[in-house]
Amino acid sequence: MDTVKTKTKTLTIYIFMDDSGKLTPKEDVSVFAGIVFKSASEKDRFNRRYKSILNDIKCRYCNNADNCTNECPEIKSINIKSSHKRRMINLCKQHCTYAVIINNHKVYPNILSSKASKGRYTDYAQKMIIKKIVTYYIEEGIIDPQEDLNLVIRIDQQSTKSNGYYSLKESINEELANGIYNFNYNIRHKPIIFGKLNVDVEYMDSKKVYSIQASDLIAGHVRKTALNSTTSLELNQKLNSFLKIKLLLP
Repeated sequence: MDTVKTKTKTLTIYIFMDDSGKLTPKEDVSVFAGIVFKSASEKDRFNRRYKSILNDIKCRYCNNADNCTNECPEIKSINIKSSHKRRMINLCKQHCTYAVIINNHKVYPNILSSKASKGRYTDYAQKMIIKKIVTYYIEEGIIDPQEDLNLVIRIDQQSTKSNGYYSLKESINEELANGIYNFNYNIRHKPIIFGKLNVDVEYMDSKKVYSIQASDLIAGHVRKTALNSTTSLELNQKLNSFLKIKLLLP
């Protein structure tokens, strides 16, 4: 008797991202970083715990605490006390944190001098760290590359920039599911997802998304660490206890 293979439920991975620093020769380092969840329940549980910490500390950052209007300021990496930041960072460390760190001084000057080229390069950096996240989950046995996969990607709102020939969503699809041929080096990068891949990218207001607020703290923490490190080896050592996934560019 023939047996019918039962298809497993499509896995959904949630990726939240924010940046710290800009891709410009005036700054040493730019960072994209954030947090990843392998289920909606993990994401929701993190958001509840993060919100609980915010509720405990937010009034200390409000200029109208004595005359509350319920319009709480967003607590960001640049305006938070070290003790409060440590509570949030320790919560983030219980989940999958990641970062791509760009050494701006090693990026080609012709890229830094063009707004369109900078847009394409930052999209490339985002795409490659997402590929590394998916690769990590495949190696951990969480993602089955033969099964269908949903990637829900939420990024802090940012100014519109040129994405070259493709949008970020399309370039992620091509990188992960189709494979890319690099004409400059005559190399074909093989796909790593062989089931159906759905990529959902949305830019959102961080004030409304706790996981993006957490991503801001992670990005700021990583950038500060990078600026205070003198070598790539030192940077790696400092970040190993904090990040599950990291990528140094170029």
